[in-house]
Amino acid sequence: MDRRDFLKTAAAASAATTVGLTATSTPALAAPSLARGMRQWVLALPQSLDTLEVRTVVARLQHQIAAARPHTSVMLEPTVSGGLEAVTTGFADLYIGIDTQHDAAHPALPIFAGLPASPDRGHDMSAAVHRAWLAGPGRALWSAALDTVDVVAMPVAHTGPSPGLYSDVAFETGQDVRGLRIGARGFAADALRLLGATVSTGDADGAGALAGRGLVAAEPLLAPFETQAQWSYQPGLTPAGLSISLGARGSFWRSLAASDQAVIAAIADATSAASLELGARRQESLDQVAAFRRWPMHTATPAAFARDVAVAMSAVIDDLAARDALARRAIDSLRHIAARVS
Repeated sequence: MDRRDFLKTAAAASAATTVGLTATSTPALAAPSLARGMRQWVLALPQSLDTLEVRTVVARLQHQIAAARPHTSVMLEPTVSGGLEAVTTGFADLYIGIDTQHDAAHPALPIFAGLPASPDRGHDMSAAVHRAWLAGPGRALWSAALDTVDVVAMPVAHTGPSPGLYSDVAFETGQDVRGLRIGARGFAADALRLLGATVSTGDADGAGALAGRGLVAAEPLLAPFETQAQWSYQPGLTPAGLSISLGARGSFWRSLAASDQAVIAAIADATSAASLELGARRQESLDQVAAFRRWPMHTATPAAFARDVAVAMSAVIDDLAARDALARRAIDSLRHIAARVS
C-alpha cells in the first residue's frame, strides 16, 4: 500500500470511529490521521527549498506545534512539486513554499513572496516593509489570490537578504547576460529572461561551483555560503530576499478547531519574525567573511547593469499589473506602503 492509500484508509477509519472529526468530502485528499489518539498533519517540503535553513524552520514548527498540542504531530514529506500543488492534489495537509513557484495557480501570487527593490521608483521593498504589508492591507489581497485554489497561507520564514549575484563573468550592462545560463528566482528570473538570458530557477540555490551546475551566474538566496564564483555583485537582483510561506489546504484548515488555527498562526508569526532577525545576522556574517576572502570578489554592481536590470524588472512587473486586476491592486498597494516608509 503506498503512502496516499494509507492516508486515505486511516482518514476513513478515523471518520468512522472518532467523534468531532469530519472526513473530507473528496476521498483522494489527505485528512488529519488518527493513531492511538494522535493526530498527524502531513507537511510537504519541495525539494527546491530543502536546505539546512528551511529544515531548521520545519523542525521549529514541528517542535512548537507538538509542545502546544501534545496529541498532534507534523510529519514531513519531501515532494518534487511546488508546495501549493502538494496540498491541492491531496499529497499533504500543509506545505512550505515560496509564492514565486505558484504563479500557475494565480498570476498575482509571486507578488506575495516579495517585490524587488525599486530604486528607479524612489522606494524600498525591504523584508520588514513586505512583512508589515502582508499583515495589513496585503492580507486580504493574498487571501483573494489563494481563495481561487482554496488555500490558506501565512509567512513562516524568509530567505534573508540576497548575498549578491554570483558570477564567473564580468557584467557591465544588461546586454552582457544575453545567451548566458543564470540561476535566479521570481521577478529577477523574469527580468533576466527579458534581457535575453536562459534562466534556471531550480539551480539557483545549489551548492558548489557555478560551472559544475552548468551556470555562468546565480543569485543563491538559500545557500549563499556554499556558492563558488569569481565575483559577487552587490546588492543582488532581489536585495531584500523572498518570503517563505506556510500554507494549508482550505478543507484541512476548516476542519481544525479555532484554537488550533490560532496556535498555528501564532507559531508561524513568531518563526517568521525570528527568521528575519536571523537573515540580518547572516548578512552581517557574510560581510565579515567577505573582508577576509579573496573569492568571490565582492563588488558593487556596475551602474549601467543595475539600470538595465531595474528597467527590465519594472517592465515585467508593469506587464503583470496590466494583465491581472488583482496583481495590479497588490502591486499598487505594496508600492504605496514602500513609498511611505522610504
